[in-house]
Amino acid sequence: MRLDNKTVVQTLVGSKITTNDLVIYFDSIVVLLKKHGKNIQSSTITDIIKKVDPTLYTIMEILLLAHKCTIRDIKDISKMLRQTDKAYKKIFDVEVTKDTPQYKTIEKKITSEFPEARITQNDHTDLGAYIHGEGRYYKRNIDQDLQKML
Repeated sequence: MRLDNKTVVQTLVGSKITTNDLVIYFDSIVVLLKKHGKNIQSSTITDIIKKVDPTLYTIMEILLLAHKCTIRDIKDISKMLRQTDKAYKKIFDVEVTKDTPQYKTIEKKITSEFPEARITQNDHTDLGAYIHGEGRYYKRNIDQDLQKML
């Protein structure tokens, strides 16, 4: 039975898994497809996935049964999940040196652009900032700037 992407999204939104977790699962499947291609459907890889994360295995089986195993379909479903569910919160990881004024500036900018964003702080030893999330990635540090200047 072939389902359209909208039906798959409606089915998944009604499940017990939060939308944020579903988006992470779909992003993981895209990474697996890019790395292994159609080989992720082999019994060796699916057995490993089933042991490590049964939920991911179940989602992959649903996508397989719905004939939605292409990167394009999975990205489309992920995008629809982000847009349709109001409980979805954008997630950004901000890595800066602890207790620096840059963290507050970066946090203000992200929360002004994305009011519902959840920000996590990680300690980083380099002087610089690393921000990633929602398909965006920003990396800037003093070593890179020095290399460009020299």
